[in-house]
Amino acid sequence: MLVFRSIWLPDDESYIRAQMHGVTSLESVGGQWNVRGVGLRAAPLTTPENPAQILYPAGQFGDLAIRLFTATRTFGRLEAMVRRRRPAIIHAHSIADGILIEPIARRARVPLIVTAHSFDPLVHCTGMIGHRTQDLFDYVSVLIATTDSVKRALLSSAANPDRLVVHAPGVVVPGPVTAARGAADVAFVDEFDSLESFARMLRVIEGLPAGRRLTLLAVGDGAARHRAQGLAEERGHTANFVGAVSYAELPATLAGARVLVNTARTLGHADTSGVPASIFAAASVAVPAASFDYAEIRSVVADDDTGYLVSEATSRNLSHAVWKLAGQAGQDRALGANARRRIERDFNIDRQCALLGEIYASVA
Repeated sequence: MLVFRSIWLPDDESYIRAQMHGVTSLESVGGQWNVRGVGLRAAPLTTPENPAQILYPAGQFGDLAIRLFTATRTFGRLEAMVRRRRPAIIHAHSIADGILIEPIARRARVPLIVTAHSFDPLVHCTGMIGHRTQDLFDYVSVLIATTDSVKRALLSSAANPDRLVVHAPGVVVPGPVTAARGAADVAFVDEFDSLESFARMLRVIEGLPAGRRLTLLAVGDGAARHRAQGLAEERGHTANFVGAVSYAELPATLAGARVLVNTARTLGHADTSGVPASIFAAASVAVPAASFDYAEIRSVVADDDTGYLVSEATSRNLSHAVWKLAGQAGQDRALGANARRRIERDFNIDRQCALLGEIYASVA
């Protein structure tokens, strides 16, 4: 089987690599699945367990070849590889990549599975892209929506309901948590490409009862990180900025916090964004989340059970939720334990890979 990504990213797609590795232990029709990643470009990511073959690592000629492929969806090197390997299945991990690989899969008569992590009808169903999206819907063997909102968006855009399933990516659940709780009161994870989310988070913790202060763990790196540090110092917050960490390291990094604060909001008219990876990572080490209630967050965070969800209308509601978890003894532990149990039950990578194996077997 080939797993196709036009551009393999280093860490935010680690769940794809974990999924690939998990599937190799499952029985296929002719034995165990042999899973191979293939892409046009990549940041450093290959591992011994699931190496990806990158067709154009770098260079001006590679840029031109990729632009031509995007425009024409004809790529001799990739097509030759597919014909040479003759995979039982090609699995693409976005609608855009499904659109790119669909003509090659069709010509080679290889079943195609596409995972849709998000879907915006205004982007994918207009103009030439709209025609290509419909071609994809016509050929794809199974269309996997990662959330119910993605499924609804796909159905509204004429995806075949008989080929559409909902399947969430799996989470690698670490062993027993050993970090001492309270190393930080509040954890915050961001790409720090702007100050917006961080400034919103500061307003949240500044809305606590008078005189109350919480220590902050900030994870992530980006153009706005140093400005965020300056803003935290200017406002008198005790904050530890640890920079970027890999997704594999994120659970251990978050394990000492009492609560993860998520200040993301609805993105727009057709928001099908999934649950942030930080929510899964925190829950896997029994750290509950306090979050605005948006998109698919409820699929992981159950209000007053595995964390707290509040209306997007005001940050004061989120301040109250943070204080209940970080300022009241025992509340974070009780809800954190529930959060970990939910991850183990509903999102464990072994369970999700087994379900994915059933999908593969249905079309191989």
